Amino acid sequence: MPYCKAAGLFAADGDRARGAAHLQARAGGGGLGNAAERDPALVVADIRNGYISRASAREAYKIVVRDDVSVDVEATQALRAGE
Repeated sequence: MPYCKAAGLFAADGDRARGAAHLQARAGGGGLGNAAERDPALVVADIRNGYISRASAREAYKIVVRDDVSVDVEATQALRAGE
């Protein structure tokens, strides 16, 4: 029987009665604004919480994160400036 950790629910074929509600939780979304303008501290928090990888931080948010999960400010500024 599949388990949805985010919702804390089990679901199996035939478990729902006619007219019962169905909850489906999905991650992601379009976001708001330019990703390359996001506060680096918020991106680092997402890395630490396991939401994104360091590679995603660089590709999507143009943030250079060191091995110790701190922001390389100079490298981030250069990346965001297109250097």
